[in-house]
Amino acid sequence: MGNLVQSIDTGHNANIFCTKFVPETSDELVVSGAADAEVRLFNLSRVIGDAVEPSGVFQCHSRRVKKLAVEVGNPNVVWSASEDGTLRQYDFREGVSCPPVGSTNQECRHVLLDLRCGAKKSLADPPGHCLHLKSCDISSTRPHQILVGGSDAFGRLYDRRMLPPLSSSQTKMKLPPCVTYFCPVHLAERRRSSLNLTHVTFSPNGEEVLLSYSGEHVYLMDVECGKYK
Repeated sequence: MGNLVQSIDTGHNANIFCTKFVPETSDELVVSGAADAEVRLFNLSRVIGDAVEPSGVFQCHSRRVKKLAVEVGNPNVVWSASEDGTLRQYDFREGVSCPPVGSTNQECRHVLLDLRCGAKKSLADPPGHCLHLKSCDISSTRPHQILVGGSDAFGRLYDRRMLPPLSSSQTKMKLPPCVTYFCPVHLAERRRSSLNLTHVTFSPNGEEVLLSYSGEHVYLMDVECGKYK
């Protein structure tokens, strides 16, 4: 067991679900996402005692932030997946804060994927209700590929090059074009409302995706053909 090097008072007022080191920053920049719906950025070189002022605070999610993603070699951009049904993209070069959701001036344009009406009961069914996002990942070998999973049975692969420009949460967007749905065949048609993904991730070589289900099993699937192994 390793020794505790540093503890930090982050200022989050609810439990933290995810933290990530920001690439190419000598492990000095850390981003966190929590149940208070906030994404916070910290510079560890500025810690005094157990206190550090956040370098950035993004408050535009309306529900819990469950997962963060970073791109290998990119110190400027972070993604967050939330139970509000949106995946948001933050470019630190364009600003490191946004006002709370519901504010009169809350017009920040961070929404990359709007899946607030994206959940499906089966692959054949049309989407109809909010997909509460639980997880996301960026391929380390094909960084234009982004994978998300949430409150239905289907992992979704998107190509960022095919997505529309970032939008505000105030704007109702059409469902974004999905490249591939991932789901074991025996789960795809079950129509179980309790079945949901808790974690999705790419393999290190980007050729496979891992899907973990609540109350079910863990599946490794091929990115190209969608078959599980």
